Amino acid sequence: MSPTRRHAREIALQFLYKVDIENRFAELQDSKYLLAGEIEKHFEHFQAPEPTREFIATLISSAIIDQPKLDPKIEEAATSWKLARMATIDRNLLRMSYAEMLRFSGEIPPSVTIDEAIELAKKYGSAETASFVNGVLDALRKKAS
Repeated sequence: MSPTRRHAREIALQFLYKVDIENRFAELQDSKYLLAGEIEKHFEHFQAPEPTREFIATLISSAIIDQPKLDPKIEEAATSWKLARMATIDRNLLRMSYAEMLRFSGEIPPSVTIDEAIELAKKYGSAETASFVNGVLDALRKKAS
């Protein structure tokens, strides 16, 4: 995948991480106007390249708006793990990547999404994050097939 899309995923993950730490998922789910404004501020702060903004916004909004549907499926695939017990970076990387797999299913192969998630996990997660994310996303991919 292009470095531009990789950078876009990184920017989206940073947004989701921030929102999760601030405990604002529900607030942003309730107001698409507020969500759009927060995404725009994030674009300015991180100087998101114009060509990737639509992709970033789609990743963010899909992960936030669909979070109530995504979380139970992620927990089911992450046997013996509750999202609340997962590291913040892990749970948001899973949300974002699973949302991408669902939203861009005909456009981006799941294997590409999983590979990109693994790279972000190596950069931002703990030593175990990459294998954990790989296992959960692969289980979600298999279940969707």
